Amino acid sequence: MEYPADYLETVEQARRERNDNVEPALRTRIAGIERYDTVYLGFPIWGETAPPIIRSLLSQHDMSSKTIVPFITHGGYGVGSSLRVLARHAPQARILDAFVMQADQERRTMESVNAWLATPPTSR
Repeated sequence: MEYPADYLETVEQARRERNDNVEPALRTRIAGIERYDTVYLGFPIWGETAPPIIRSLLSQHDMSSKTIVPFITHGGYGVGSSLRVLARHAPQARILDAFVMQADQERRTMESVNAWLATPPTSR
């Protein structure tokens, strides 16, 4: 699935996909996932939840009897409904407490650039 180059357009598309419960097709499946007892699952928060591709990954791979260890980044609003999404899409898995880190660089960068653009230029 392609996403727009514009950050705000991508955010809007992610919001629509969240609201429509989109589960995009995976380009590939994880070969031999049945060999693993523990799956470390890292993702950023998109629109206050797990990205659509995470829902697809969990729906299209058997996670029963596996332990899932989430590690999540977010832009300042927390993990949202992402842990409920994991539980719903991998109901037979054991989901451990997530490592969570705020990583709001994109938003801070956009705010800084917009503030700079709004300031009249000065000669140097």
